[in-house]
Amino acid sequence: MCPAIRIKDNENGFLSFDLIDVLQQLDGSSLHWSILEIEASGDLGEGKSILDLEETIEDSPRGLPISWDDLVALASKLHQVVWGLMIGSPDPAALRKYPT
Repeated sequence: MCPAIRIKDNENGFLSFDLIDVLQQLDGSSLHWSILEIEASGDLGEGKSILDLEETIEDSPRGLPISWDDLVALASKLHQVVWGLMIGSPDPAALRKYPT
């Protein structure tokens, strides 16, 4: 049986799931990854802030290149992802922001 992710309404009438739950269902270890956009909350550890992460990503035309393992580790530190755009590709040149 293929892994499945069940996403359903919670009691407040909105969809709720954690990014880490989605990533754990994928095997992205053979791809190159980049975070192109993110708006999130969480605890990245001492001396690291979500706002700094968001600004780094926003200021870069390639987003934040990140390994699969680091992406999964980051997702485990996030409490809520309001918006996120992450791409994986076998071709690292494809990891860039697109106009549309």
